[in-house]
Amino acid sequence: MNKTERYIIYAIIAISLTFSIISLCNSQPRTSGLDYIGVIVGILSLLVTILIGWQITNYFMFEKRTRAYAERLIEQYSYSVDCYAIALTAVIPYQQNNTEMGIDISIQAIKRGLQGYDKNTISLPISQLIELAKDCKAKNYKARIYKGRIQDYISVLSNINDMDTNIVINMIINADEV
Repeated sequence: MNKTERYIIYAIIAISLTFSIISLCNSQPRTSGLDYIGVIVGILSLLVTILIGWQITNYFMFEKRTRAYAERLIEQYSYSVDCYAIALTAVIPYQQNNTEMGIDISIQAIKRGLQGYDKNTISLPISQLIELAKDCKAKNYKARIYKGRIQDYISVLSNINDMDTNIVINMIINADEV
């Protein structure tokens, strides 16, 4: 049975129930035998009870759906928030000319950002690395990186589709390992 058939059946049931209640209300209540007002009150109280139960059920289902949606959003964007937070911690090493730590933290931020839903979050750590690479090229000095991490850094940067990453990759290849 599809949705339209169900809606038609529900409408027919509602109409028939309405007509039966109207016809019972038009007749005079009898004191001897069956009291029609008692039947009407019983039917209406049953319907009110069903409607209240239905509203309670809808409330809990709505709460469940809302909670699931919120959890999914938190899961999707937690990587993005982590990416920004990690990239912001790289600012201090860059300011202190500790390029090996700054590069390592920026690469960690990029890794975390690539795992997430929103790939635009890697723009901050990428811009940090690009600025460092341009600075190294302009001032003609080599950046320092941690020993044995060249391949890790290059593999992370190769997952990014940005032309400016070539500048960063060249900086890392030519960097001094410490």
